[in-house]
Amino acid sequence: MTLEIRTNFQAGYSSKNMGRLASWFDSDWATQNSKFQDRNNWYYDSNADILWGINGSTATIQYGLNRSDFASARGFHEKITIANEVINADGSIDALRFILVRSVVTKLA
Repeated sequence: MTLEIRTNFQAGYSSKNMGRLASWFDSDWATQNSKFQDRNNWYYDSNADILWGINGSTATIQYGLNRSDFASARGFHEKITIANEVINADGSIDALRFILVRSVVTKLA
């Protein structure tokens, strides 16, 4: 199964697939939190509010940019592990899914 993000954000917010994981991502939460505090590690695009990327079974999503119209930024990473995948005769799939979600937040001043 391929991981994909279907964007359905509130009206007025734009999103963009950045084609890679965010530079602040790290599998160690403390390191990720530290890297997120450095705005040089953030995704940036002047035309989007919510930026995201996927690599294999891991996705990063960032809401908020280093712009005056944002009071804070939030970053999320999600890792999905699928085990014991079975394709049934009707085309449906049965599988065990393990989902790890972590988030980091910083205030912009």
